[in-house]
Amino acid sequence: MPTPVPVPVPVPVPVPVPVPVPTPIPTPVYIAPPSPQPTPVYIAPPSPQPTPVYIAPPSPQPTPVYVSPPSPQPTPVYTPTPFYVPTPVPSPVPTPVYVPTPVPSPSPTAPTPVPSPSLTPFVGTTTPRPTLPPVVKVKLQGKSKLAVQGSPQAWCDDPDNINSFKQGIAAISGQPVNAVAARCTAQRRLGQSDEPSEIQSEQQGRRLQGGQVNLDYTIEVEVQQSQAATVGQSLITTMRAVTPAQMQTAVVEALTQIAPAKASVATFTVAEIEAEQTVALVDVTTNVEVGTVDEVGEVIVLPPPPSPVPSPSPSLSPSPSPSPSPSPSPSPSSPP
Repeated sequence: MPTPVPVPVPVPVPVPVPVPVPTPIPTPVYIAPPSPQPTPVYIAPPSPQPTPVYIAPPSPQPTPVYVSPPSPQPTPVYTPTPFYVPTPVPSPVPTPVYVPTPVPSPSPTAPTPVPSPSLTPFVGTTTPRPTLPPVVKVKLQGKSKLAVQGSPQAWCDDPDNINSFKQGIAAISGQPVNAVAARCTAQRRLGQSDEPSEIQSEQQGRRLQGGQVNLDYTIEVEVQQSQAATVGQSLITTMRAVTPAQMQTAVVEALTQIAPAKASVATFTVAEIEAEQTVALVDVTTNVEVGTVDEVGEVIVLPPPPSPVPSPSPSLSPSPSPSPSPSPSPSPSSPP
């Protein structure tokens, strides 16, 4: 049989009894009743005060002064100035002049009337006033000077340069290119250090310095007779007003269209440009100048050229016959 194990008996532990704590009584607090709230009163914002305007006090009025009306003036009475009356002088008594008794002169004999020669009336032809033909060519001439680099003759021989100059003239004058003609003349200029031997070598291809070229241009426009004065005056006014700078620009623009590579390096400079003061009117049929137009538009009609006088034909007169030579006279014979 197992040995019994003693079981420990629990000892009771005293439990502390809580002592009740008296609850504190709160001190009463007096709560005043709410005071009545005042009724809100709307206070309007102050109205803007008008800006005071200064009113000047009235200026004192001058006291009116009584002006009495002017008294009537007496009408002036014109008193004539007495003229000087000269004292009459008695005229002198004329001295009697002796007048001889006239002697009757014999009556003159009436001259015998001489019959006047009869006047034969002149019968001739009146020259009609010259007039322009129905169609004429208005012809204006001018010239220009250009300074070129390199050989002036080579510049003149280049057709692109001449065509660009013609197109520049046409663009400024407002006429077609085929109405403009131009002729280039070279003026070559040697350097100052050229010797006579070097001048002779020019013909062998020596390069010279830049020089000058002269360009003579002609503008010919075919118009009706009634338009000749207007077109001629317009051409003169336009071309005489052109400056070298304007001509340079027109030629470079034309060269740009023809040869752009040459226009990029311009080798010329327009120095002068001028035009004549009158234009010629040319008959399109005979190509003869028949009139002119000046810069104010006045037309002068030239008389027609005289008709050629036919040369006298050689006469067919008989040639003179040779005169017979005198026969030699026989010499007197000597006596036998």
